Amino acid sequence: MIRVALDTNILVYAELEPDTEKGASAGSLIERAAIEQGIIAAQVIGEFLAVIRRKRPELFPGGCELAIELTSLFKIAETDATVMRHAVELAQRHRLQVWDAVICAASLRAGATHLFTEDMQDGAVLDGLSFVNPFLPSSRTELGRLLPPL
Repeated sequence: MIRVALDTNILVYAELEPDTEKGASAGSLIERAAIEQGIIAAQVIGEFLAVIRRKRPELFPGGCELAIELTSLFKIAETDATVMRHAVELAQRHRLQVWDAVICAASLRAGATHLFTEDMQDGAVLDGLSFVNPFLPSSRTELGRLLPPL
């Protein structure tokens, strides 16, 4: 079964740049992923709120509301000791940033097969988790295969 997970940058673009092409695309991805009850790691929600508070503090209350809404629309991939052990292994084996490894490990444990992100190499596969950069024109076909239309 295909299950998609979203990385922090998807949420940030949708909230901070809703009127740009990238922001609108990110918003659509969130809506489409929610239909299939996609996955968002708890780490992603925390990072999202930290970015909003730092870059646009006036948007923080709305970001908090969105974060709460996302917890009812998506499966939230929690971080526990097992996820942290896996994340440490991933960080060491693949030279990942620790928090990226936590997102990958939590998403995998929650059943994700694909992670939408622009922070990892498009098309790469890590322990069965495929990375898709949804903002690349070459990803359109893959997005159509992975997500329902609106």
